[in-house]
Amino acid sequence: MAVERKQKENPKNVLPKSGLQKKELLKRKTPFSNTFVNPNGTFSTEVSSTPINYKNKSGNWRSVDNRLLAKSEGGYDYENAANAFRAKFAHNNFDGRLVRIELDLDQWIALHQLIVLHKQVPLRTIAYSIKA
Repeated sequence: MAVERKQKENPKNVLPKSGLQKKELLKRKTPFSNTFVNPNGTFSTEVSSTPINYKNKSGNWRSVDNRLLAKSEGGYDYENAANAFRAKFAHNNFDGRLVRIELDLDQWIALHQLIVLHKQVPLRTIAYSIKA
């Protein structure tokens, strides 16, 4: 005869056990702060002067990640990892493209230069030439 074992679930909204790490309270997350319940029952809030969280299209909070990732799309070579907007950067200004910031496909702004200069730049570098 097979024996079925069920693991006891911890009820929600229970303080973490003593000695464990703090636990983030997602319902108290804001664009500028993260709040945690500490093992002793007290609360800690980490606050930033710049946004550290954003809501994605589903309405869920996500952490801002402004690392630039290689992503070749539409003439741009780099894109921020995670934010409420997409920031795209060209590796160089050979084609006149510089930066494009998108909220979605219908809402964006792009910066282009008027004079295209041709100059070799090292890999893993974003470099723009300016000519007066």
